[in-house]
Amino acid sequence: MTAAGFELRVAPPPGSTPGTLPPPDLTQAPQLALEQWASASHAGAADLAWGCVSGDVGQWSDDATELAQTKLIELASSTLSRMGSASPGLHVTAAHGGPLTLEQSLASDGAARARTLLAFTSDPPRAHACIVVCTDAALCGSELEAARPACAGELRPPPPSGLALRALAKTVHHPHAALGVLLGAVLFAAALAVVTRPRPPRRRG
Repeated sequence: MTAAGFELRVAPPPGSTPGTLPPPDLTQAPQLALEQWASASHAGAADLAWGCVSGDVGQWSDDATELAQTKLIELASSTLSRMGSASPGLHVTAAHGGPLTLEQSLASDGAARARTLLAFTSDPPRAHACIVVCTDAALCGSELEAARPACAGELRPPPPSGLALRALAKTVHHPHAALGVLLGAVLFAAALAVVTRPRPPRRRG
């Protein structure tokens, strides 16, 4: 599933088949749009999944970066859990803050590995948040490391934070309260928080 504009270029491992892992549930986060979702399987089990979501942003801040990256780790962990990993917990092993992308390398206590990426484009100003998740580095670790962003336009640095966003920096740390604030950076980070929020169990009738 891919929308025109922004995506991750990922080459599935040799011998794999297209996977059927569903994308994350965005129904409670209307601020986000699913730009891409795909997975690859071996013997019917998903071992590699990747995708991107995006949202409109006119301002950004270090607080928004911190929250968005934290929620991307949670999104990668929940994706790994949905792939059937016995060790879905992920922690940061390296962070890469380039001029145009903000990336994190993640590892589990087992063989699973993941990467997260934040990037920004203009016309209109948008933030793009992506994950790549591999259940076993021996099977798909090289494909995970080779994943690269591609977009129809040009990547740009994060937009600067305005006075209003700096004044509301504390709000970013409280995403549920931030849902009522009409600032793109806060809404984007808060929407990621909603996507990664655990769902309550359904009551049986």
